[in-house]
Amino acid sequence: MGNCLSIGEGRRETSNELVLSSVLTPSTDPVPDTQHPEDHIDRFLVVAIDFGTTYTGYAFSFRHEYLRDRLKISTNMWTNTVGLSEKAPTAVLLDKYHRVVSFGYDALRDYAEITEAGNQSKCFLFHRFKMNLYTDELRHNTMLADVRGKHIPAIVVFSAVIGYLRNHAIERIKGIDNQLSLEGKHVQWVVTIPAIWHDKAKQFMRKAAEMAGIEANRLTLALEPEAASLYCRYVPAYEHGTTSQSCEDLTRLGTSNADHFNNFGPGTKYIILDLGGGTVDVTFHIIREDGSLQELHQPSGGYWGGTLVDSEFSKLILRVLGDSVMMRAHIEYPQEMLEFMSEFEVKKRTFRCGQTNGVLIKIPTCLVDLYTEVHQTNLAEGLAKSELKDQLSMKRDKIVVTAELFESLFAPSLSHIVGHLIKMVPMTGIDTILMVGGYSESKIIKDKIRQVFPQIRVINPTDASLAVLKGAVLFGHEPNAIASRVCRNTYGIAMQVPFNPEQHSQETCRIVNDMVDDIFDVHLRVGETAAIGANITEKVYSVLPRSKYAILDVYMSSQQTPQFVTDTGCTKLGTATIEIDSISKETSTKITVRLVYRGTELDVEAREVTSGKITKTTVDFLG
Repeated sequence: MGNCLSIGEGRRETSNELVLSSVLTPSTDPVPDTQHPEDHIDRFLVVAIDFGTTYTGYAFSFRHEYLRDRLKISTNMWTNTVGLSEKAPTAVLLDKYHRVVSFGYDALRDYAEITEAGNQSKCFLFHRFKMNLYTDELRHNTMLADVRGKHIPAIVVFSAVIGYLRNHAIERIKGIDNQLSLEGKHVQWVVTIPAIWHDKAKQFMRKAAEMAGIEANRLTLALEPEAASLYCRYVPAYEHGTTSQSCEDLTRLGTSNADHFNNFGPGTKYIILDLGGGTVDVTFHIIREDGSLQELHQPSGGYWGGTLVDSEFSKLILRVLGDSVMMRAHIEYPQEMLEFMSEFEVKKRTFRCGQTNGVLIKIPTCLVDLYTEVHQTNLAEGLAKSELKDQLSMKRDKIVVTAELFESLFAPSLSHIVGHLIKMVPMTGIDTILMVGGYSESKIIKDKIRQVFPQIRVINPTDASLAVLKGAVLFGHEPNAIASRVCRNTYGIAMQVPFNPEQHSQETCRIVNDMVDDIFDVHLRVGETAAIGANITEKVYSVLPRSKYAILDVYMSSQQTPQFVTDTGCTKLGTATIEIDSISKETSTKITVRLVYRGTELDVEAREVTSGKITKTTVDFLG
C-alpha cells in the first residue's frame, strides 16, 4: 500500500511518509470542473470523434452555428463501394513503421489487394479492436494482435487512429476556409467512450488522444449514452394521445395532421439504451428545470451489442463449412469475406421479430469453391446431408437461412438486453426508453423491446446511429450539461490506523508496528449522487518532516462500506503522487485531499494548508 497513516505523527521517522488525520473539513469553495478548467470563449470549434467497435466517424460545429442552431452539425462522408456513409469501419492499415497507410473502407480494400499480391507480411491490419480495452489487465504496454496475429503496442494503434481522424478533420475544416486559424486553443476535442468502461480504459483513451497530438486541456471524454441523451433533447419526439411513436413511424402513410411533435420537458425520466456494435450501455436521466441532465442511477450494461450477433453467425457458418474452409477463406480471400459479413449486416438490420420468410444471403464464390475442394462435394449437397438440412439450403448463389434459425442468432444478445431492462425498469420508475446507437436500427431489437414493454414509450430517432457522435459535439459546447452523476463505485485511499483492541481483532487485521494496515478510507461512495460543482469533503493529511512526496494508493470497491482494501470486491486502481513544496525538517506539513469523480475520469486535488498551493492530478490507473 502507499504511505497513508492515521494519527501517529513521528511513529515512523522516514522520508516520504504521509499521516492521515481523522479531521474532515467541508470545502468552502465549489470544485472547479477539472475537465473544463478554462474558459470556453476562445474555443470557436468543437470536433468530436466517435470511436466505435464496428464503425467510427467524426463531426464538428462552430460556436456561432451552435448558438444559432444546435443541430447544425457537420459529419464527414466516407466513400465506399455503394456510395457514401457518415461512418467508416473501425479498421486501420499500418506499415512496418506503424504509420497509417489507410483507414476505414480504404484500409479493408487496401489490405485485400496487398494480401492477394502476397505482401501482407509488410503491414498490419487492425479491425474491430476497441473491445480489447475492456480488460482489467490493461497497461501502458499492453499489446494488440492484428488480423494475422502480429503484435504491436495497443497504445500505438489507438493513437494512430485518433491522430488520423484528427488530421483528417483539420484538413476537412480548412477546406471550408484555407485562412482559418485552427490553433490548439481554438478547438475543443471530444472523444466518446462507453459508460461501462472501467477507469483504466478511460485513462488509456485519454493517453492515446494526447499521443495523437490533442492537448490534454483541450480534450474531453464523453460517455456515449450521455452524449446521445444530449442530442435527443433537441430532436422532437412524436406523441399522439396516449400512443407514442418513434420518429421513424412518421414516415409511414396515414399519419394524422392532428398529431404533433414535442420535446422532452423538465421532469421527464427516461432510459438511454445505447446499443452499439460492441457494448450496450443503459443510463437513466431526468431533465431538470434548467434543462440540464441529472443521472438517476449508475450506468450499467455489457458486451451484448451487434457483434455478438455477428459472432453467432460466424459460428454457424464455421459449423457448416468447417475450420479448414473458413481459415483459408479469411487468409486468401479477405475482401470477399468482408463483403459476406457486410451482406449479413444488412440482413441483420432488416430482419423482423416473428418473420416467417427465410433470409437469403449471397455466399462468396470462394467459400463454394473451397468447400468443394476440401470436402470433395458441392455445398448444396453438403447442406442437404448436414444436421441443419431443414434450416439451411442453397438457392443459386445464395444460402437460405430459415427465419427460425436466423432469429436464434439474436437470442444471446436479446436475452442479456431484455433481462437487464426487466430488472432495471421497475427500480427506476421511468416510462420512456430512448433507443440509440447503430444496433438500435435492427428491427428485431426494436420489435422485441416494444413487445416486452408495451406500457413503456419507446423512441428510436431516425438518425439513431449518429446520436452519440452529434451529441458529443453538443457536449463540447455544453460541458456542464450533465448536472450530476451517480457514483458507479466506492473510491478511497489505503491507509493505516493505530491498533485499538476494542475495535480491531488481531485474527482479522494485519498489524504492522502497532498499526492496522490496509484500511479502506472512503472518499466517494457507490450510489451517491455527485453534483457537478458541489462541495466535496476534504480529508486533512499530515506529511511527516523531510517528506517530499505524498503517495496515495487509490482503491475502488463495489461495496458501499468496505473496511479493508483487501475485502472482496476491492481493486487497486493506481497511485497518485503529490509533490510537496513546503518541506520542513522539524514539523509536519498539512495538506487536504479530495477525490473528484465526474463519471468519466477520477481526479485528485491536494491543497497545502499553509501556502494554499493547489495540485491537481489524475490517478495513474495503467501502472
